[in-house]
Amino acid sequence: ENGAESTNLGFAYGGPIIQDKLGFRVSANMVQDGGWIDYRYIWSHQLTRKNGNNGSTRVFRLALAWAVTDNFTVSPSFHYQEALVSTLGTNGGGNTATISQYYSNPSKGVYSALTWSPQERRNRFYIPALKMEYDTPSVHFISSTSAIVNRMQTTSDPIYMISNYISAGAQLPGNPLIVQTDGYHLPPGSADYRPQSRILNKQRVFTQEFR
Repeated sequence: ENGAESTNLGFAYGGPIIQDKLGFRVSANMVQDGGWIDYRYIWSHQLTRKNGNNGSTRVFRLALAWAVTDNFTVSPSFHYQEALVSTLGTNGGGNTATISQYYSNPSKGVYSALTWSPQERRNRFYIPALKMEYDTPSVHFISSTSAIVNRMQTTSDPIYMISNYISAGAQLPGNPLIVQTDGYHLPPGSADYRPQSRILNKQRVFTQEFR
């Protein structure tokens, strides 16, 4: 109602390539989640991103089915997915303590957050798979082979650490912050700085199953 619009678009198509021998199916899905928190730079309080806590997901899948013989079928597939989400004040996690009461008006659906830089989590993975089925008069054999390669990177800034530091009555050594009604400010003559942390997680898994 008061944030950006969300959209969801998907399609799927399939059919025979060679009648009764080879078929395919391709599908895709694109989701855009609208944000509702405006980002402001922590020192100047200038607007840096409207509805900044948005997110997006892209999914693609391709599958084939090949009837090698009347009783032997091979089905390879490939799945790809990429998701990008802001981790500030979203259902996906993050810290909502940086919501600025001075620049926000909840009764009108207006929310702003003071932050150094966008806090994002990007997750990209793909899954190749191969399924083989063989029929005999009395037994049905299935072999399932798959792997997953996952890469997730989280980018954040330590604004919540500053909040906790000041609320505890402490000051940054050699650079005391000015705390006013609208938030934090650097004292005159202080150099601007933009700390940022990045965490990269990688995952590789292989699975083989016979039934």
